[in-house]
Amino acid sequence: MKRIIFQQIADSRFCDDIFTEIKRLKRKTDEALKKIGAKNKASGEYNFLKWGDGTTQYRVDYIVEKTKGFTYKDLYRAVNSVKACYYQVK
Repeated sequence: MKRIIFQQIADSRFCDDIFTEIKRLKRKTDEALKKIGAKNKASGEYNFLKWGDGTTQYRVDYIVEKTKGFTYKDLYRAVNSVKACYYQVK
């Protein structure tokens, strides 16, 4: 079964309150996935990163198993309606 892997990211270069932003992104992405019948198989935990230049980020990992219940286009449309991201299909 194919898996679609992506992350939602809140970055301090683009947002002042990144924790509030990542909570919003996670909630909206989870709602969008539920509407099409997809489920996140990853932990769904918030991961904090601090880079050498002082940039901070929160990330949430998603691993969605492709089923017959939705198309790739359905998934991309649902997630991109929240925030576009980079996808890997394995």
